[in-house]
Amino acid sequence: MNPQIIIPVAKKNIDILKKNIFYIKKYLNPVNIYVLTAENNFSDFEDLKNEIVVLDENAIIQGITFETISKIISKTSIPPKRTGWYFQQFLKMFWCFSSFCSDYYTVWDADTIPLKSIELFSNDFKPYIHYKTEHHVAYFETIEKLLNMKKKVDYSFISEKMTFSKKIMQELLNEISQAEILGNSIIEKIIFAASSSSNELGFSEFETYGTYISYKYPALYQLQNLKSYRNAARYIGMNPNKFDIALLGRFFDTASFEKWDNPKKWFIPFYKIIAFLSYPLNQLFRPKYKDIKHSARTKSDITKLH
Repeated sequence: MNPQIIIPVAKKNIDILKKNIFYIKKYLNPVNIYVLTAENNFSDFEDLKNEIVVLDENAIIQGITFETISKIISKTSIPPKRTGWYFQQFLKMFWCFSSFCSDYYTVWDADTIPLKSIELFSNDFKPYIHYKTEHHVAYFETIEKLLNMKKKVDYSFISEKMTFSKKIMQELLNEISQAEILGNSIIEKIIFAASSSSNELGFSEFETYGTYISYKYPALYQLQNLKSYRNAARYIGMNPNKFDIALLGRFFDTASFEKWDNPKKWFIPFYKIIAFLSYPLNQLFRPKYKDIKHSARTKSDITKLH
């Protein structure tokens, strides 16, 4: 199944995304790539106009704009600088109501490069869920307020990508709209609930959706374990070349180039050597996961995971 790829992107990540588009097309084989960004960034993608669809992030869904989110956040203790962080999550969730949305859509981080072919659906067309071991208490404080659901599984849904069901996401947002908590809209309810959690970043669209499906639809998804490398920028810099990507691809499935992790340029050659030489030690001490990517699972098998 060819995926529909959705990528919200801020100005700071446009350069790495433009490099990334080639690898997304090569390794994910999407039917469409939709880039959601501010209208004043459109000119940056002029050279890719035949490969992607660029949409104004403030005009996709009525009422879901940066300004709207900013006004709601101003009523809470959440710092204004976090507006964009919440806004991009709402773009991913509310895409399910856009006229462009397909039955399933895959959200992909702008700064994460796929290093080899990655399956997003199993042979029986179940979306893969890439699981990790993170646990942020504040996310689940908010989820419990919104959905009256507690953490149900012993892994995290936080990832560089997630495939959403249009139907299930619409259902989830409808349930949040009916939550008897402070707020007159879905985004108000989420922001107000998150603002009263133990952390200003008290909401995760991935953990919220993952928790919801673990309760409601555990048999509709299949777990997947990818080797993802978050600190690629530390060793490679923010401008990886084909050799860098090929080298990383020997060891990992994806590599993230996060802006805050960019080292001083003169250090990069040394970091590349360190990264290459330290890989065996990283593998020796990294957490061990059971890769069930290709395992056949019945409904009862998947339910046992919960």
